[in-house]
Amino acid sequence: MKTTLLFLLGLGSFAYAGTPSKQVIETPPPAEPSIWTWFAGASAGYLFDEYETEIYSLHVGVDTPWKAGPFNIALFLEASYFEPDGEVEIWDDYQRLPVRVDLDAELEVIPITVNAKFEHSFGNGFGAYFGAGAGIAFVDLDIHGESSFGADYDLSDRDQVFAAQVFAGVVYNFNEHAEVYTQLKWLYLDDTENYPLEDDYAAELGFRWNF
Repeated sequence: MKTTLLFLLGLGSFAYAGTPSKQVIETPPPAEPSIWTWFAGASAGYLFDEYETEIYSLHVGVDTPWKAGPFNIALFLEASYFEPDGEVEIWDDYQRLPVRVDLDAELEVIPITVNAKFEHSFGNGFGAYFGAGAGIAFVDLDIHGESSFGADYDLSDRDQVFAAQVFAGVVYNFNEHAEVYTQLKWLYLDDTENYPLEDDYAAELGFRWNF
């Protein structure tokens, strides 16, 4: 009986000695920051060479982890809108003679482009960038007027044409989320079937939010 009691006491002492007094809890490694940062923005500007009208744009995109030398690369989708007035010349047969008719033209143009932007930061929130993009423009054309011999014209056309743009500007970052930018942009548009579209230059001011 005495031997059995001593055995049980020794076994309990061994079990207690094998139990650690403190359990070590491993701390998980900190989460790595995202290298893909989404952003969205808007701008307003003026086409000052050919159309002489306002242009408005919305865009959404992502800052990538890719670099080209000192430039950070971003990709974004942009949709713009402008509504210029113009004139178009058509030839009509009047008493079997070709007669030139000058008509007023109203346009609604919506270019949608996929773009690449290359930006370099100078510190203190300032940076500069350039880029280019290509896509498609939806053109809504209305032609109306009256000829000198009294004929009325009222024509409508819907078309999609190739669009491209090249841009460059400067940016100021208020903080890690908000930034303002100003840029110059050259916009190219193919001609529609019934109307010769012009390429033009725009000066724009915009705001961007980084998520």
